[in-house]
Amino acid sequence: MEILTFIYYFLLIVWYIGAMTLIIYLYNHNYKPYPNSFNQKYYKELPSDLDAGELSLLLYRKIEPQVFTTVILSLIKKGALELKFYDDDYHFKIVNAPGRIKLARSEVVIKDFLMSIGKMGEFSLKEMAVFCGTKKGDTEFLFQFDLWKKVLRRESSKRRFFDEKQGYGMVKLVKNFGILLLIANFIGGYHLFTGYSTILPILFLPFFFSILYRRTEHYSEEYEKWMAFGSYLDHLKDFSEVKDINDFTISAIVLKKIDALYNYKQNDKSIKFAKELHQTLMKCYRHAYLNGNRSFTSIWSSK
Repeated sequence: MEILTFIYYFLLIVWYIGAMTLIIYLYNHNYKPYPNSFNQKYYKELPSDLDAGELSLLLYRKIEPQVFTTVILSLIKKGALELKFYDDDYHFKIVNAPGRIKLARSEVVIKDFLMSIGKMGEFSLKEMAVFCGTKKGDTEFLFQFDLWKKVLRRESSKRRFFDEKQGYGMVKLVKNFGILLLIANFIGGYHLFTGYSTILPILFLPFFFSILYRRTEHYSEEYEKWMAFGSYLDHLKDFSEVKDINDFTISAIVLKKIDALYNYKQNDKSIKFAKELHQTLMKCYRHAYLNGNRSFTSIWSSK
């Protein structure tokens, strides 16, 4: 019995050392950023030609809600959505021109959502805000928004922003061996606190592995440039010459810097519109997810 106890102690110590070593390995190979030569505080131009969906994935590893605004701006730019300002409001008209206007699948999803607002494909920004505050609007917004995110993620996943994770096999091995030690502690009658404590690393290791990520060497540097570009937008007033301010609108929205762009140039009509549109859509998003989930769930559960 003493030999078995000694063997159990030995295996337990080896397992704990292995678990700690594995945590360090996972951090170094799946999270610790690559060293890069870029160390500037500001970057005064767009770092690359990433579209809004790709930029969101690079920055946040997911499609953030603010990208929704950029799709509507894209529809306007492509001529699929006409924009006019009168009666102190922005008015939209959906243009149907098959063959002439080429839209991505994600843009078609948003266009379908816009068709449900107003009449005959015409609506105003105020009507959009009112529509999103209704039960029908919340349900429609949730459905189209979630569908749009899935479609856009597929469209934006052509570039490899993050390294493939390493060490999953070792995580499974250490986890399964830890479970055996936990069971042996109980069945063998050892009842050691350190034996039962194996449950903590057993639960922690898979979770730790799931939240780790590391940008590739190339995109690690590009990420730093985009962060420096965001700092540049925050301090536009400190620079004597700023070029192509309107070209920054899409990126500013994804970087969550549209307020900084607006504060720099409040008299710019296009930036003012982008800010008001973004505020309205974010209110729609928050309202839908706060109040629309119950209605959305009930619809699917009734089918």
